[in-house]
Amino acid sequence: MKFTFFTVLLILGILQGSIFVILLFRIKDRNKEANKFLSVFICMLVCTMLGRVVIDTNLIKKLPNFLALPDAIIYLYGPILYFYFKKLLSTYSFNKKEFLIHLIPACIFLLSEIPLLLEESNPLRILWSQHIRLRFIIIEGAAVFLNIFYLLLNIIQLRRYKKSTHNNFSFKQSPTYLSVILILIGVCLTAWLFSYISWVSGYYNPLSMYGYIVIWFTMVFLTYVLAFFAMIQPKLFKMPVVTKKEKQLLLSSSESTLLKEKLTALMLAEKPYLKPRLTLQELAEMMNVRINIVSYVINEEFKKNFNDFVNEYRIQEFMSLVRKGESKKMTILALAYEAGFNSKTTFNTKFKKYMGKTPFQFVKEQEKE
Repeated sequence: MKFTFFTVLLILGILQGSIFVILLFRIKDRNKEANKFLSVFICMLVCTMLGRVVIDTNLIKKLPNFLALPDAIIYLYGPILYFYFKKLLSTYSFNKKEFLIHLIPACIFLLSEIPLLLEESNPLRILWSQHIRLRFIIIEGAAVFLNIFYLLLNIIQLRRYKKSTHNNFSFKQSPTYLSVILILIGVCLTAWLFSYISWVSGYYNPLSMYGYIVIWFTMVFLTYVLAFFAMIQPKLFKMPVVTKKEKQLLLSSSESTLLKEKLTALMLAEKPYLKPRLTLQELAEMMNVRINIVSYVINEEFKKNFNDFVNEYRIQEFMSLVRKGESKKMTILALAYEAGFNSKTTFNTKFKKYMGKTPFQFVKEQEKE
């Protein structure tokens, strides 16, 4: 039994992933439902790496059909991660029927493995053995493109989530955790696709070989990334979502007007917008009303989403500080932070959109007056 550096790296990934799965189950009150899917995903990574270790250490000779397990798993990566994103980024309620539909490709693969269980003299087993290359071309090709399809679905989910945060958060949401996962998976699938095409076409070169190596290294690294972020990630992604029913008329015209005046008075008197990470939930608690009511008032009375509503107050605060001469004592960015912004990019973008000029141009104009 021979252990190479690559094999040792895989074993470390297996151990790391196994430990993290245990830790995920011990986390209290932190996206438990979503973490179930994440735990399954990490377990699949562990099983796949274990399959590779079995091959590298020649244990495969003793377990010739062991490869069927990791091969089936490659059809499950996409669906499991898809449901993890779906549960994490929305108020999705698990639907068993929908989940089973996504398992169909893996089930088809398992059915194709039945000839392996038959005797060597069986016609089906013989036919299977005679077309091994064709089988692997179909199996691997289907797996590559299936996982690319799910990667695109998750990118769409994440983009929709980022867009929806404008109605719930006053600061720029940057779900680095999920973005990093998608980037790593994208790198892995790109290397896999390139190596697969090279193998099928018979065009072998060093990059084809290294492509598969990249896949395994990325897989090991992914276990570390998943675990690291899972341990430190707060309930950032569990945001309340306004349903279609709640979007219907919630208040009478007079009630809506009164709440608009109350909200305006609150913003001017207590200046909650100075808190960089102000959320719609926090503003609702300050007004002592339901979150969907506050969202309704902002959308219907002010004709804005929550993000724009709060940031316009921050811009007014920034301009007020500049007019008071604070720009002579502090930098423009420092004044932006003082006004409640927590991102230079967001500040510049929102200011230009709202005022039609850059913050620097505004400051220079004020200095001339």
